[in-house]
Amino acid sequence: MNTKLLLFAGIGLLLLSGTTGCFYDVESELYPASDCSQTTSGFTAYVEPLVASQCAGCHGGASPDAGLALENYPQIRDAALSGQLENRINRTAGDPLLMPPNGPLSNCNIEAIQSWIADGAPEN
Repeated sequence: MNTKLLLFAGIGLLLLSGTTGCFYDVESELYPASDCSQTTSGFTAYVEPLVASQCAGCHGGASPDAGLALENYPQIRDAALSGQLENRINRTAGDPLLMPPNGPLSNCNIEAIQSWIADGAPEN
């Protein structure tokens, strides 16, 4: 008899607490779409600071990783126009050649770099 009383008390507490069972999260509310249209793709305004913060630490100095220096416009432009830059930032997660190694760039960052490359990688 005590078991039935505890069971009814537990159900009563659940009903009174406002919990109504299952609910579904709305994906668009949890993960709002980013608006990449606000992202500029110019070299000076966007690409250069991005490369400086994400790439130059390893791809700079006297002995850059993989022999690829990304410290100034000519070096970054050459890597972009040769396909090296785009190749490495577009690899799938888990690929050891994906750059940067600490995690992929955001989709907006990748789109901005691709847009800059598609425009001929101008220095502006």
